[in-house]
Amino acid sequence: MDQFPVMENSRMRNSRVLGFDYGQVRIGVAVGNGATGTAEALTTVRSKNKIPDWQQLDKLIREWKASRLVVGLPLSMA
Repeated sequence: MDQFPVMENSRMRNSRVLGFDYGQVRIGVAVGNGATGTAEALTTVRSKNKIPDWQQLDKLIREWKASRLVVGLPLSMA
């Protein structure tokens, strides 16, 4: 996955970020590392009837102890 900008604040540099690529059928989840400025794909969470699996998303946030969440909204599949 692409790199995200290196964070200047030392607290943010040591943070773990979860990124969510929202879709009505699937939500792609990536984990980012503030120290290295990199992110990698983690998993995909399925939605049912366009409703995210909130329990699975909550589990991921707690499991990875994310201090920041980033949600992307694709406006075009082109």
